[in-house]
Amino acid sequence: MKQENEDGFTLIEVLISFAILSGAILLAFETGANSARAIRIAEQKTKAMEILRSEINRFAADAGAAALGRTGITQDVVWQIEVRALEGDGPWPNQSQAFLVKATAKPGDAEIETIVVRRVVP
Repeated sequence: MKQENEDGFTLIEVLISFAILSGAILLAFETGANSARAIRIAEQKTKAMEILRSEINRFAADAGAAALGRTGITQDVVWQIEVRALEGDGPWPNQSQAFLVKATAKPGDAEIETIVVRRVVP
């Protein structure tokens, strides 16, 4: 007896196709989750950097700042500013000298390091 060619797919072909399709779908979901996580981290860092820049500007403009640092919480971001004189031992802002200002914030792990030159007019 002659066998005729059957049209259609075998069970093994269907199972292999299903496995490949499942893997592709899982990979797409994982990529989406990683992208969402990366966007959230970038937003946190951007927010923290904006707050740090604002606090550094406020600190530099504050003529009455006697302390060599500040700490605070702004919009759920915990920030810290540390200041030290680059030359000499003069306190902030009573010398016409440069100060290294280091600011850090969490969450977002933002960090800014800048030099501020404060010139006090007698």
